Parts: sequence; C-alpha cells; structure tokens
Amino acid sequence: MAYSYKKPAANTSLFVNPLPHSKKTANMLEKIYNLLLPLVKDNLYEIKPIKQGNGRAPYEPEFLFRIIFIRILYNLSERDLREQILDRVSFMKFVGISSEHEYPSRKTLRRFLKALNEIGLGTKVLNELFTRLESKGIHISKGAIVDAKYVEAQGRKSNGSTRRDKDAKFSKKNEEVHFGYKLHIAIDKRTKLISKVEVTPGNVADITVLQKWVEKDKLYNQVTEVIADRGYDSRTDTTAYKRKYGLKLIAGKRKLSKAEKTILRDTIDQYNRKISGVRSHVEHIFGRLVTEFKIHKARFYDLKTNSLWLEFMLLILNIKILLRRNYAFI
Repeated sequence: MAYSYKKPAANTSLFVNPLPHSKKTANMLEKIYNLLLPLVKDNLYEIKPIKQGNGRAPYEPEFLFRIIFIRILYNLSERDLREQILDRVSFMKFVGISSEHEYPSRKTLRRFLKALNEIGLGTKVLNELFTRLESKGIHISKGAIVDAKYVEAQGRKSNGSTRRDKDAKFSKKNEEVHFGYKLHIAIDKRTKLISKVEVTPGNVADITVLQKWVEKDKLYNQVTEVIADRGYDSRTDTTAYKRKYGLKLIAGKRKLSKAEKTILRDTIDQYNRKISGVRSHVEHIFGRLVTEFKIHKARFYDLKTNSLWLEFMLLILNIKILLRRNYAFI
C-alpha cells in the first residue's frame, strides 16, 4: 500500500552557504547517518504513518528519524532537542527545515519513537550491520569479551522524585546499592566491534544473560571462547560450561578466603592481570558511553525505550569505529 507523506519545505537560501562553524558538525552528522540509513531504511517504511490531524499528510519516516538520530547522538531531552535544532544551522540543514513551524510536535516524535520500539529496530539493525560486514569479508572471530554496567534509573521515590521507573530494580555490588538497569554487551575479540547488546533490570545476574546468548543467539554458534570478569565465575563451573556448550569461559577469579590467600594469592593475581589487558577493550566502550554520549542515567522511564536508546548509541559507536578504520560495509 502506497502512503502519502508530508515533506518538509525545500531548503531556502539561508542554507546555500552554511556558516563556517557548522561545516565540521554537518560533515560528521552526514558521515555517520549515511552509513546508518541503509541499515534502517527498509524498517522505517514498515511503520504505519503517523497522522498529523486536520487532513495533513504524515511526515516522511526518514525525516522524523533524522530528528531522533540527533537526539540519540547527543543524548538530548525533548526540550533540548528542539532548542538545539532550531538554534544551529548545521542541525536545521541536516533535518531539512528552515523555521520552527516545520518542526514536528512533541507528541508526534513520541509516537514515532514508540513505533520504532514496537518493531524492535535496535536489535534488527545491529544484526543487519554484522550481516553486511560478513558479506564484505569482515568476519566475527571465535572470541568474545563480555561485561555489564549499571545504568541508574531516572526516578527513585526515596530521592524525592515524583515519578518512579517501574521496570528498574534494586541491586547491590561491593556494598553499593543501585536502582536502575544493567547494560550487557559483548564485543568481538579481534575487530573490537560491539556484537551483542541487552538491557535488563538491575537485579538480573550477568551470567544469566550470557547463558541466554549462548543457548538462543545464533551469533554465538561460532564463538568458542568468552572472556569475562569474576562476576561470570561466581555461579558457573567453567568445566561444566565447556562440556555443555563447547565454550571456553575465561572468567576472572573470585576473591579468596583467608585460608586460600596464603596458597593461591600469587597465582590468582597473575591470572587476573593476564586477562585484564584483553578485558580492557570492553571497559573502553563503557567509557565512551560516558564521555561521548553523557550516559550517567537512563533517559526514559521504561525498559523498552531505554533498550532502544542504548542499542542505537552502541550501534553508532560501531559505525564510528568502522569510519576510523575506513571499513566499507554498504
């Protein structure tokens, strides 16, 4: 069925020669977006058109996605998103508008974001990226590095918030209490690309997610070695793991008891230092989420939307890595 969409007005003379300070931003936006768009384009047009009311044709999905893309890239709130786009020439040119009257309503953008959630776009696009990489001869290695990071929730009643995230859960690590989510990721040992992402409530154990990936995810059919921290060793007999899945789990060793320290301390410390150099690559990814995307708290009040948000941020990180290495996958 062919849908009729409302197209934004053509660029006016204001954008013929962008301001000098906007060129670098515009080039960066276009580079990342031009690699991202082929991965998402077919899925965007599966979304039912979002009506504007008063008989007006709905916006093009790609137009709305450009706005969401800017919001994800800079981790902006709804208010900041509107202000930044209407304030910066490079953003207005990228989106394709020339005045605030062409900017869609907050309700429209929320409905579009909900529609992206409903089709599970984040997971689909990450899988599509690796399918294209495989077709270009960039293969996933037999080793993966896994880890998880706490992402604090937006609202918590004990802190005086009037709104609480019902999907977030409490968890405790090293005597520190967290309320929010866990971001679980796996990166390829050779290419250092993020190959798997999952967001869960904060009380889900790290090893539970790894077992799910190994048992149900086809991506791990070819992986024979997983490198992890000691959080993955606490409930796992690594010998039984290899016997059951044919998978070698190299996990950091747990803290020692007083009786064990005198005998095993040097051996365990040497072992953990040996794998820490490899595991540092996944820590770099978490560091980039904080420095580049300013991820200090979850952006939304539900698990599903936060999952989409973080999946796309990590997908953009993959694209940045590929751009830096001049890899082509389109």
